[in-house]
Amino acid sequence: MTTRGDVLPVGPPVQLEWQIGRTRDIEEVRLAVESSEHIVLIDVRRTGKSTVALGAMEQLARAGCMVFLLDAREGSPDSAELARRLRHQLCAYRTAKGKLFSGASRAVNTLYEIGLGVTTLIDDPATRAAVAGAMQALNREQHSGVQELDAVLREISAEAESQDSSAVVLIDEVQAITALPDRGAIEALFRDRLAARSAPSFVFAGSERTAMETLFAEGGMLHFHGIAHSLKEIAETDWREGLSRAFRALGCEITEDAITELLQESGGAPHRTMLIARETHRIVQMSRTPKSVSRGHVVAGVQAAQRQRNSWRIGGEE
Repeated sequence: MTTRGDVLPVGPPVQLEWQIGRTRDIEEVRLAVESSEHIVLIDVRRTGKSTVALGAMEQLARAGCMVFLLDAREGSPDSAELARRLRHQLCAYRTAKGKLFSGASRAVNTLYEIGLGVTTLIDDPATRAAVAGAMQALNREQHSGVQELDAVLREISAEAESQDSSAVVLIDEVQAITALPDRGAIEALFRDRLAARSAPSFVFAGSERTAMETLFAEGGMLHFHGIAHSLKEIAETDWREGLSRAFRALGCEITEDAITELLQESGGAPHRTMLIARETHRIVQMSRTPKSVSRGHVVAGVQAAQRQRNSWRIGGEE
């Protein structure tokens, strides 16, 4: 059953199936990674970086690439924890023998959970038990976090080569490493790997423009050897088609006037557009016409969205 959270998410990245207007961005990132390039996505928060990055990872997983996912801010991980999450995912790849997830659409969520030590999203019971056991048996050698990161990245490269595959590591909110006590050693590790252009490929995404530009600027600690990708503005035609499709999937029809009002109020900003759309659908479901979305419903949806001040803000707005 399709839910509001599936097609009009606010907070979690949009599933590839329901993304709007990001096909070209996703394809460009995918093609660059397939060419063994490193990618960096820089923009303010809530503009779609994670949607693009994860959409590309999903497509790469579908093509047989070994995909690894890290969020450098979620749970405030240190370097040792980042290494542990990568090692969990590598362990799962080694153990699952191609049965890690039933389809590429589950790859992103499955791998992220595995990084945290959770195996419940693995469909096959035998594979799930085998992966859980293998992760519990991992050798807990006492090395520094940076040494562990270096070791597991080397192992990922070797494993991909042994499987005649490629590998890519997505590090979301990468600017968070600047707050770690061993940031200098972490940055030196990545700087060396980027300069050497050694496998795996990396996709870096971050939402604090100043920190990211400092990290990757010429002469910076992570002077970037790869492709900087700026997200394109989503075309109005894509918004209209995508929003109509999303509401239709929820059993509603939205008028052209309603979409015009919604886009004028959101300014086409992805997060605000989805927030207004979500609130509009919630209001419509409580109305006398739960299957028809009018301009009046959108006006009410805008008011409801703006009352959620923390959610309404984007980038560095106060």
